[in-house]
Amino acid sequence: MIFGPNREPCSQPLGFAVDLDRELGGKFRNLWPYRILNEVQSAFWPVCFNTDHNVVIAAPTGVGKTMALEAAICRLLQEDEGTGNGRKTWKAVYVAPVKALCQQRLVDWQRRFGTRFGLKCAELTGDSAGMREVAASQIILTTPEKFDAVSRDWRDNLYLLGSVRLVLIDEAHFLGEDPRGSALEALICRLKIMKSHKVIMDKGLPASKLRILAASATLPNVEDIGRWLEAPPEAIFNFDYTYRPVPLEIHVLGYANASNPFLFQRTLEGRAPEVIGRYSEGKATLVFCGSKKGAEALATKLAGAGSGFGFGNKQVGRGGMQGRSQQRLEAERFSNIQNHKLKDLLLTSDGAVAFHHAGLTAEDRTCVETLFQQGVVRTLCSTSTLAQGINSPAFLAIILGTTFWRGTGTGYEDLPVSAVLQMIGRAGRPGYDDRGVAVIMTSKDKDLMYMSMAEGQEVVESQLPARFHESLNAEVCSNVISDLGDAIRWLRSTFLWVRTHRNPDYYTALLPRGTVCRDADNSIGEYLKAYMLRILAELEAENVLRLEKTVGLSRDGAPIENQETETIVPLVAGRVMSKTLVSFETIKILRAVPSDASLEDLLYACCGCPEVCNPVRKAEKRPLNDLLKRVRFSKGLGIKKCTHPSHKAFVLVQACLGNLEIVDFTLKVCDNPMCLISSVCAEE
Repeated sequence: MIFGPNREPCSQPLGFAVDLDRELGGKFRNLWPYRILNEVQSAFWPVCFNTDHNVVIAAPTGVGKTMALEAAICRLLQEDEGTGNGRKTWKAVYVAPVKALCQQRLVDWQRRFGTRFGLKCAELTGDSAGMREVAASQIILTTPEKFDAVSRDWRDNLYLLGSVRLVLIDEAHFLGEDPRGSALEALICRLKIMKSHKVIMDKGLPASKLRILAASATLPNVEDIGRWLEAPPEAIFNFDYTYRPVPLEIHVLGYANASNPFLFQRTLEGRAPEVIGRYSEGKATLVFCGSKKGAEALATKLAGAGSGFGFGNKQVGRGGMQGRSQQRLEAERFSNIQNHKLKDLLLTSDGAVAFHHAGLTAEDRTCVETLFQQGVVRTLCSTSTLAQGINSPAFLAIILGTTFWRGTGTGYEDLPVSAVLQMIGRAGRPGYDDRGVAVIMTSKDKDLMYMSMAEGQEVVESQLPARFHESLNAEVCSNVISDLGDAIRWLRSTFLWVRTHRNPDYYTALLPRGTVCRDADNSIGEYLKAYMLRILAELEAENVLRLEKTVGLSRDGAPIENQETETIVPLVAGRVMSKTLVSFETIKILRAVPSDASLEDLLYACCGCPEVCNPVRKAEKRPLNDLLKRVRFSKGLGIKKCTHPSHKAFVLVQACLGNLEIVDFTLKVCDNPMCLISSVCAEE
């Protein structure tokens, strides 16, 4: 199957083309290297730069959507000039699904906004800047999970959160993926309610004029996101793949399923050389593999295949003085590579083939990226680590299978929508080629689904139900919700409310058993309220919060006769749950631990919590079993081999507490977060 734009790169504008020399002229003009905007940029520029509307833009990769976010920052700078306010009291928060995008944008904006306008930029992710540096910055780059955690204590950080004037959401289609989507939804709902909160309004803080811009891949229901973000119709833009400046030809290849996913993946690896030879035209190729081991195996196979499958294996000058000189130069070029397997592969293929994954050191990953950008590496086999980040020179991008291994206890899972769109978006990048090719290799039963996804026809649904207990409790603890009236107002502010009214059949699991969801808005709203009351009752049953009937009060604080309201009071378990970001399931597990439990039982209970149960990967089993023989506890619980995620957590936490050496690199990466999370769980 082949689909993609047949139209030429956009040469005819949508009736006009914005000339930045006429629009700006002043100091903002040098922010962008071009003078005339393309047709997509020309369409959204007037709304982004000349108004304070909330804006939603859905467009394919490569059209320059990031300019919309930058235009909104420039508008704030222009406002400062107009008011003569030299002190920049506002903050702009950039939210992206992964740290790689935050880091890429940080480097770019530090150079452009920092150098030219003196704006301080700070990354706020799991392993980045402290809160003092963030408080002193005007542009904060963060992930939804991290900023959700920070904003839960908005009253304690009133002047930090109250100074947020602008929220910029990149790759907003991740709203439809759990858990990032639910974190983003909860975050935006909190900020919308904060905007009109009496404390924010009375103090005249910048958050009272909060503006939200969201940039997304092409989506069929972008209007729903616009409605949720309260963007007017003229500020909602949806451009399909025909507007991509570098046309992209997409092929979806469906293959017969094997007896199990592992064998199917092996089948796809065997077909990869043929696919590269058919579609690469001898140009740079990026192959996305489902695992680190798969990326290494395929790279080794391609290097051994030589130049007959579409990549140039540079075997010139191998004899005589010139050949030896060439070998010395290549050996020097790759001398800083620490991974022996990667170094041998580069030397064997004369640098034409390499692999890239999270198991490599940061230095090795950077080196491989540089070699690929320079055109030395012609075929790069990678995991999803390269789906975001560098502007790759790939002509061809291949997704080698649409499932990925999540380890023992979880198994194989389908790639999320955002990952697929990011991967195919690596092909045919502006400045490298005049067109690109993307190939999705999947099973026959999924080819239509991925064809629809790649065309931008995958509808984004709310992921809040998967985290409803945690989100509701967080708002209670942050005083966004103090009674049932507040709870209903919060519910109405969610993307869940919007989508349930548009697509009620998708959310039937939320409704009471035996009910039939009618199309009437009032009926659907009542069902959602009943669902929320049921969640409140479950939270109360676990002593997370308490519902109390109180006398209704007028605006001046006087009691109203014969009127009662139900106040929602957070309890200790609820505050721990909100502060430490643990799930409701974890609270139930820990509350079930007997008060006289032994240290071993308590530790094992903590290691059974979802937050620390990372899948057991095949390559990890041997080092985990070796550690199992050395840790303090194991025999009492009858654990003989690490086969379950809780066993992995149990061993790694003890290894950390016992200061045991962990040789395996990927286990070292898991070790510290597990100890931290386990100590947090134990607080409860």
